[in-house]
Amino acid sequence: MYIYGYLKLTKTFSMKHITLFLKGFFILLIISFSALNAQNNKSIQFKSGNYIPQTNINEIVNQVSYSADELVNGNYYRIIQFATIPSTQQKEELKNAGIELLSYLPKNAFYASISTAANMNELLLKNALSVIAVDPIFKLNKVLKS
Repeated sequence: MYIYGYLKLTKTFSMKHITLFLKGFFILLIISFSALNAQNNKSIQFKSGNYIPQTNINEIVNQVSYSADELVNGNYYRIIQFATIPSTQQKEELKNAGIELLSYLPKNAFYASISTAANMNELLLKNALSVIAVDPIFKLNKVLKS
């Protein structure tokens, strides 16, 4: 009878541990997926709301596009999103290539001044994902937008 009681206690104890382990495992799994989703979220946060740009860096590097009326002292302006925020040294290298990062936008993006003579290949080396035109609606408050 003592052995039966010991086995019953061990079995109950083990089931409690298994249940606790599974609950902990699922909680960690949920947290991991949430963190992964947050890292993969490429939305840029504007006053008018979030915008998810298409990854277009290869097309931009191969075919730079701007119009003459966009130019201000030989530069045009774009929003550049990176996979990770460039270091101070990388920002300086971009500037030397004719791409000056101006103000930061949440989710690894910057307003940028780009020279017409810029070396756009430098963006590939710095893990840029997207280059998009600055749309005035990005600066509009959500309330006014709707």
